[in-house]
Amino acid sequence: MKTPHGEYLAVNQPNGTIFYLIYPHPEPSDPVLESSEAFVEIPTIRFRADLKARPRVYGRDTLEAVFREPGEYVLRIGHKLESERASEIHKCTVRLVPGNSP
Repeated sequence: MKTPHGEYLAVNQPNGTIFYLIYPHPEPSDPVLESSEAFVEIPTIRFRADLKARPRVYGRDTLEAVFREPGEYVLRIGHKLESERASEIHKCTVRLVPGNSP
């Protein structure tokens, strides 16, 4: 990623559920991959496929697997992604395909 870039990293599941993986001012109990202040200068980020986070859905307050079903996941980096004033949004689409069972 070209730096500096936005302070948010979000993932949209195939069903539209949004997970914010990096964002400013997280709650102490929220798992984040990196602080948003450091993230803006990071050119590459890696994370596990079994990553868990809280979805941005009212009433769903527990950690859930982000990459849990086959389909297209859209990763977005940008500024103020949680607001109507979001800007400098960069997207990457990843297709998760079903694995082969032994």
